[in-house]
Amino acid sequence: NMHLRMFELARDHLHGTGKYQVLRGIISPVGDSYKKKGLIEAEHRLAMARLATRGTEWLHVDPWEASQGKWLETMRVLRHHKEKLLEDGVKGHVDGVDPPKKGRKRKLESNQDEPDRGCPDTAGAPKLKLLCGADLLESFGTPNLWLQEDTAKIGRA
Repeated sequence: NMHLRMFELARDHLHGTGKYQVLRGIISPVGDSYKKKGLIEAEHRLAMARLATRGTEWLHVDPWEASQGKWLETMRVLRHHKEKLLEDGVKGHVDGVDPPKKGRKRKLESNQDEPDRGCPDTAGAPKLKLLCGADLLESFGTPNLWLQEDTAKIGRA
């Protein structure tokens, strides 16, 4: 599957820079409300993704986005995944980064617009990067489809 291969290539590239250690790859299928032509139902895409990642420990399928009753902006989905990583303590954390203390929930404000806002900003904290296909990247140039601030923030991440 080319989607899984993209994750492997991205992980290998980031490791090869010497600046990153990829701890987790998150596959987050979009919900049915996205209405992309030819897109099969989310429950089937989730099942396929789970089967495809069954033999790997670093790739995870997260059903949260697919289970939402409405389409969510990419920045909202990224914030969710960032918060979840921190709440999970990013099992297998490295570089002396302590996982978040149990019992201390991180509350995100509804108007947050960056995946890292509302999360502790400590040296060595996990960074969240968006891996996407050329179709999504190309859509950044479609007038009035994306907020310019969002594309800039995603590009900086």
